[in-house]
Amino acid sequence: MITETIKKHTLGSVTITVDVVNFCQGSDWFNELYTATDEHQAGTTVQIPSDLQDRCGPKFVIGQYKPSELAKSYAKQGRENPSREAYASLQKELRHYIEAQDCSLRCTIEKAGIELAETYGISFEHSHVYGQDLEELGAEMLKDYGMGFVSEAVAEAKAVLERLAA
Repeated sequence: MITETIKKHTLGSVTITVDVVNFCQGSDWFNELYTATDEHQAGTTVQIPSDLQDRCGPKFVIGQYKPSELAKSYAKQGRENPSREAYASLQKELRHYIEAQDCSLRCTIEKAGIELAETYGISFEHSHVYGQDLEELGAEMLKDYGMGFVSEAVAEAKAVLERLAA
């Protein structure tokens, strides 16, 4: 597990920390989105990039989008070489899902160095295919999808303090 802090706020003796956590395990989405095959089917399969192929593993996949369908869409958009662009786009997406790591945002709340709450939220996948580093993507996820899980951590910390005070 790799953890990077993306936001930290201290108020008195209470510290709220939001981290992006890489669980260092592959994405579950690859198996959900792709079906492996050893046979090339024109307009249907996408070749796994050679640097990502296992020696004895499949060489092609059938994904959620067929190259032929995407090429038709690209042709309607007036792209110069719709077939090549569609295939390249699908290979890039495939590379992302092969390399992607399962990640999440985590909020911890400490008072005087004692952890009161820890909440996970906003799960996502990260790979370097699209050019973002993990901290950058985590900060974007926090901004785009809100701080609801931070509120949950605050409520949990308050409940712990109330139980301790009782």
